[in-house]
Amino acid sequence: MISPTRSRPAPTSGLRRATRLLWVVGAFLAASGAVNAQAFWASTDSGNSARAGADALQQAPTPEVALTGPSSVSIDFPRALTTSGREVTSYLVARYSSSVATTPSATFTCGWPSSSALVCSEADVPDGTWHYGVSARIAGSLWTGTEGGRSASVTVDTAAPAAPSTPDLAPASDTGASSIDNVTGTAAPTFTGTAEPDSTVKLYAGLVQVGNGVAAGGSYNIQVTKLADGQHTITATATDAAGNLSAASTGLTVTIDTAAPPAPSTPDLADASDTGISSVDNLTSDATPAFAGIAEDGSTVTIRRNGDPVGSGPASAGSYDVTVLTLGDGEHSITATAADVAGNVSSASGGLTVRVDTAAPAAPSVPDLAAESDTGSSATDNVTSALTPDFTGTAESGATVTVRVDGSPAGSTAAAGGSYGVTVSSLDQGAHTVTSVAADAAGNVSPASGGLVVTIDSVAPAAPAPAPDLAAGSDTGISDADQITNDTTPTFTSTGPANVEAGATVTLLSGGSPVGTASATGTGAYSVTASTLAETGHTITITATDLAGNTSEQSASLVVTVDTTAPLVTASVLAKPGGYLSGYVRQGGGYYIYANVTEALAGGVLSETADVSAVTPAGTAIALTSGSYSAGGVTYNYRSSTTQNAATPLGTGLKSYSIVSTDKAGNARTQPDWSVTVDNTAPAAAEINTTNKAGGTAGAAEAGDSITLRFTERIDPYSILSGWTGGPTGVVVHVVDGGGCVLFLLCQDDYVEIYDGANSSRLPFGTLDLNAVDYNGSSLLGLGTQADMVFGASGTASTMEQSGATITITLGTKNSGGNWTGSSTNFVWSPSTSPYDAAGNPLSSAAAGETGGGDSEF
Repeated sequence: MISPTRSRPAPTSGLRRATRLLWVVGAFLAASGAVNAQAFWASTDSGNSARAGADALQQAPTPEVALTGPSSVSIDFPRALTTSGREVTSYLVARYSSSVATTPSATFTCGWPSSSALVCSEADVPDGTWHYGVSARIAGSLWTGTEGGRSASVTVDTAAPAAPSTPDLAPASDTGASSIDNVTGTAAPTFTGTAEPDSTVKLYAGLVQVGNGVAAGGSYNIQVTKLADGQHTITATATDAAGNLSAASTGLTVTIDTAAPPAPSTPDLADASDTGISSVDNLTSDATPAFAGIAEDGSTVTIRRNGDPVGSGPASAGSYDVTVLTLGDGEHSITATAADVAGNVSSASGGLTVRVDTAAPAAPSVPDLAAESDTGSSATDNVTSALTPDFTGTAESGATVTVRVDGSPAGSTAAAGGSYGVTVSSLDQGAHTVTSVAADAAGNVSPASGGLVVTIDSVAPAAPAPAPDLAAGSDTGISDADQITNDTTPTFTSTGPANVEAGATVTLLSGGSPVGTASATGTGAYSVTASTLAETGHTITITATDLAGNTSEQSASLVVTVDTTAPLVTASVLAKPGGYLSGYVRQGGGYYIYANVTEALAGGVLSETADVSAVTPAGTAIALTSGSYSAGGVTYNYRSSTTQNAATPLGTGLKSYSIVSTDKAGNARTQPDWSVTVDNTAPAAAEINTTNKAGGTAGAAEAGDSITLRFTERIDPYSILSGWTGGPTGVVVHVVDGGGCVLFLLCQDDYVEIYDGANSSRLPFGTLDLNAVDYNGSSLLGLGTQADMVFGASGTASTMEQSGATITITLGTKNSGGNWTGSSTNFVWSPSTSPYDAAGNPLSSAAAGETGGGDSEF
């Protein structure tokens, strides 16, 4: 309900319109009878219808609105009168969706006023924000006046608000050492949080309400009633302006601890802060002195000046040392209190009277960046990568010098003998103005010195790219791309934009260790010569160090091989193709040159060239090719790619040749200490013999008996049987009945043949004639032929073995054929010319027989 107010006079133009309307109404009333007109005016005044012509409705007043329930609104306004002061008969109330809407969302009529102020209500108002306007009426809707101003907004809200956020212990109430442990020494702490704007928030400890407040702008700050020591679960609910109640928030567990620790000891001015002449007079020029004492371990000690806090710090192991805020000149009473982990504050300690004197000395010199902190390549550019650099200068002897960075203190020290050196706190990247001030023996601070501009740059440049390249002048190998050199101090260069900052120092690294430095040009190019590198592979990278001394990551790597040792031939022979024995050649014969070569660094051999001019007429440059070759049972890793022909004529004896070895780094070595034997003499058969095994039957061929063929020199076993090295190998021995006798004549045409182990190929021994009377036959008369006696085709194999110039064939199991015990004067051997000696000389065809007297053969 509002107090009535006087209506404003209607505008003149409105009055004229209203007057004309009254005349019309009056005329209408007169036409319908004076009784009605008199009745209308009698209800408001004792006048008559004549008064209607001089009367008019005024503009209705602006209503005031208020919620009277979740969806009920009261519309309050003073009653309206006509211009002549008569009551109106009713009011038209209109509800709008905004203060400027032209079409109402709803209208209704309020009846005749019963008092000086009218209260109209609207129920079941839909949710939303609404404005109301009022128009006065006379005679129902016959006469409606001008609508008054729009009301203030009123919001209808029937929806329950969202649950508030979990209450949070307000920083001012979180008296503990931690701002997140929810332990406090405040018995009636304050909690904060968020809730629906302007809703009423209630706080509960368990089920008990302990506080309430309004969420102004969506935030609340509520102090609760006193809580007992211990744990409490704090929740919150929100009730909006319409009375809607939210669900409870989640709970916050808070621990209340109000037991105070004992009072600390009386503070003592710390030695470092007692800048006066005496260490016991408590006189200092330090406007922010430190105080020490004893307090409960783990508590936070607050130093108070004249009762006001000026600094705090932890009590560790029962002791504290706290630097206070700036103290003014004069005497100060210093006390201390201790707050435990829960924030309970002790009573004050005893007091210490301290006097501060800050009369200023002369300004120090401009600070200078100390040499050890000037990490750049220049000692005068004041560019450094040190985040906590040292500064030096001069100041009043005994004064305490404080270095300031961009106006803020960053470190201090005493000026001993008129000089100081100060390490400052960590600085940000970029340029800083460094000044200094001096506090004299009494602690008085001077004006600031002139400024020194120092640039902090601790950001390393990007890694150079691409990888360094071996300079052409240092690449001594045949290829410019194999990165092999015999230069132990090679030079490395950039191959393109190296992403190196202009003027940066390029450091050459081998395996991560520095081996050389140089400066980059303005385009980022560089050329760095390494210190002596060992003979091995090296992983070469570079780093770039900028003017401030920051070093980049390593570049991509280049693998370079330093090789100063030429390849070494460890063994070499000349050997004929298709043979086993090596080290011999014959006049006009073909041969290969073999060599075993080692190189200090694998894969670095470029070429192997043999000079065999002593035996070859074709010249000296015989190239050897790498691979895997075998000669004389030895494996070699180099051999001439084609066979060479020995000179004709060529004298016999020992001939020397040399091999030149060159590696890819350009190292060359000539080794002349190799030789080959020239042998132009053909080997010949020396003798053939048979031998019975121990206890064997004389004149009968049986397993264990042997045939021995002796040559004038060793025969290459490969020429007898491909792949044979002279060791024991399986063969098959045939004793053949010639079958060529004439009836009644004694036959001497039996002979021996030697086959390979597969019994498929006859070995080239020539003819081995037994020279015996029908040794393998049916009778002495030679009637018909006898099947071959075969030894070693199955069962125990026959064997063949070479020892020097002798080849021995031992009979194995006899598989077939007869055995006539015969006799002869000599076993005759007519050799084949296929076998050859170590030099390749073919065997002579001259026959050989048994030495000594005749025997019974086997």
